[in-house]
Amino acid sequence: MSLKDPLQEITDWASRFREGDFSARLTLSDTQFSATEDDINRLAEWLQSLARQSQEELSNRERLIRRQSDSLKLVYDITSGLNKTYDARDFISQYLGTFKELSGAQHADAYLHNNEGEESLLASLSDGGKFERAVKNCIVVPLSVKGRLYGEYHLYMNKPAAEFSASTRELLSNIGLNLGMALEKQEQAQDSTMLGRMAERTAFAHELHDSMAQTLASLRFQVRILDGLLQDVTQARVWTQMETVEKLVDLAHQELRSLIGQFRAPIEIGNLSSGMKKILARFRTESGIPAFFQNQCEEIQLPEETEVAIIRVAQESLKNICKHSQAETVRILMRQLSDTQCMMLIEDDGVGFDSLPEREHEGMHIGLSVMEERAKQIGATFSIESEKGEGTRIMLTFSPT
Repeated sequence: MSLKDPLQEITDWASRFREGDFSARLTLSDTQFSATEDDINRLAEWLQSLARQSQEELSNRERLIRRQSDSLKLVYDITSGLNKTYDARDFISQYLGTFKELSGAQHADAYLHNNEGEESLLASLSDGGKFERAVKNCIVVPLSVKGRLYGEYHLYMNKPAAEFSASTRELLSNIGLNLGMALEKQEQAQDSTMLGRMAERTAFAHELHDSMAQTLASLRFQVRILDGLLQDVTQARVWTQMETVEKLVDLAHQELRSLIGQFRAPIEIGNLSSGMKKILARFRTESGIPAFFQNQCEEIQLPEETEVAIIRVAQESLKNICKHSQAETVRILMRQLSDTQCMMLIEDDGVGFDSLPEREHEGMHIGLSVMEERAKQIGATFSIESEKGEGTRIMLTFSPT
């Protein structure tokens, strides 16, 4: 056997090893190189062990990166949906499978907690087979923020929960916190909506009372006159007074129907331009006065409270125009003054006024006060310009954000 043969064998082994065959071992035909063969094979075993360890570390890193990527996507999904409306029960149940997958749990339960601290089971997921709801094998993920507990996930493992890494626990806890924040925001939005409805009902009650106050006061006065006339025998004067009372009753009835119709009419939230067109169409039908809408403002997304206030100001303005202005034409203009300011202009070509005598225009005074109050509630600026015989201009300047 020449020296070249063992060298060729070593070269062939090295080539296989370099190509990734870490299981390759050297077997020399010449026994005089057995010591060298043993040394090379021990080196090969050591390199194979290092390669296996590196592969396991790489797989672990890939799993960690994949899990972190999934958790970041989950957090993004939660935060991107903070402004959406949802039911808390559905929301908590929706993420149960995600928590089960992230934790590797055999079984997972989702619980809802109400304001009284009572809990109810919403949903369960299991891999199948038997499992034990053992406290030592359970990781509890609270959905809480600022001391308010909205729900919990109970994740049951096939090993003691204490064996799970601190990073896994921290990840689940952080996602639970984000879910708690989403639930808190939803609860606050629901409370705000409820308060808004209550405020709207209160405003309706005030406007209903104020709008009819003058009419009913006049009616009471006319009834007193009628009472005195009935003691006379002048029948013509009695019938004249009765007609006046009848007209006042009709007026009160019309005002009541108008207010109820105004507040029953659904407001199309989310599209101010469409909402304005609808209330103007209603105004044209009821008053017979031509009315036009010009929109020189980009379509903007307004807070619900702001949009409702703007529409109510427009409705109150149109009601006053119908009752007091004797106008032949009405126009509503929406214009964006800057990035931070928009304006609504409502103008008519009616009789206008220099001042508002208290008795003659008490109802109009009340309407203006209502509009000023609505503007104040949303931080807007309200102004009115008018001259006798020159019509009236009402301006509401507000922020689109």
